[in-house]
Amino acid sequence: MFDQMKAMRDVMGLLGNPAELKAKFEAVQTELKATVVEGTAGAGAVTVRCSGTLEVLSVELDRAMIATIAGAGTDADSGMVSELIAAATNAALRKAQEAAKEKLSEAAGGLNLGALGGLLPGT
Repeated sequence: MFDQMKAMRDVMGLLGNPAELKAKFEAVQTELKATVVEGTAGAGAVTVRCSGTLEVLSVELDRAMIATIAGAGTDADSGMVSELIAAATNAALRKAQEAAKEKLSEAAGGLNLGALGGLLPGT
């Protein structure tokens, strides 16, 4: 309960200066656009890079590893490669979300918005 009250006070303090808040979050957006994270799957067979704004920037396939995995190129082999691409993409997106969470927390002065518990929508 006291954590929720402290978090509410911190949020109200942030909202008291909208120009500063806007500038901080614009800076965070710029940082996130420049942030590049990487997810891999299949022991490096697939590498996906995405920005902190959750945009996929590139997908790299290690040809030697893919040739080994893909075998004769059957539907099952194609499915395996597709699964690896999806797994690497999801890993990169999770890292991008963590980077966004960290940068937003920094911009909010380390504010623990999670302490608001059920007071925030979707929590």
